[in-house]
Amino acid sequence: MTILITRPLPEGKKLVSMLHDVGIKSYLLSLIKFRPGSGLKKLLNQISQLKNRDMIFSLSKQAIYYTNIYLNKNNVTWPSFVKYYAIGPKTGSILHKYSGHNIVYPKKKYNTEELISLLNTKEIKNKTAIILQNKYGRTLLQKRLINYGVKVNKIECYEIIFNNVDGVKIGKKLKEKNIKTLVITSGLILKQFHKIISISETNKWILNCKIIVVSNRIANLALELGWNNIKIIYNISNEKIINTLIK
Repeated sequence: MTILITRPLPEGKKLVSMLHDVGIKSYLLSLIKFRPGSGLKKLLNQISQLKNRDMIFSLSKQAIYYTNIYLNKNNVTWPSFVKYYAIGPKTGSILHKYSGHNIVYPKKKYNTEELISLLNTKEIKNKTAIILQNKYGRTLLQKRLINYGVKVNKIECYEIIFNNVDGVKIGKKLKEKNIKTLVITSGLILKQFHKIISISETNKWILNCKIIVVSNRIANLALELGWNNIKIIYNISNEKIINTLIK
């Protein structure tokens, strides 16, 4: 049996290597890649308008990576007078590394809903927030902040590019690899994977595979798309994924 890993590079490659080290066969199928987003050109102006205890939210490691490159290129530092929020501990750790500031992030479930639950709705009213993400990112945080009386500026820090994949060929390859379990870490990747495998009727066997996802939202999407054997983990780290696969 072989595990299909769909995490983007470099995390996908790291996960495959870690699985190999514990004796688990895996196969990496990279469906997306990243590049700097056009929204970065608005970033300096938005940061210059921030005031004391305004907020910066980061919803992915890629958002921090491309934001940091852009700030360094323009000799601008991460502001010290704002509050920083991240979607989870790893994202928070990277944001802390680059910004040097304290980061607030969920401790149990690493998703937008859990992040929103950490907000003090009275304190953030009439404040300004910058959300660092990509154009395919969820709008839940933005909508909820607006409902709380926050002025929101969404910055598309990076773009997602879909890799060209032949659905028929990849379906045959996965069958040869004896794939029984899929690891899907985002709704966007799940939709793209389903789109690819649905090209050919010969790929329908993949819907019988066990699918591991990282939120209730993605689990519901997987159910809608035809999967029934679904396991949810609320921690997107490679270590947690490995522990789940070992059990």
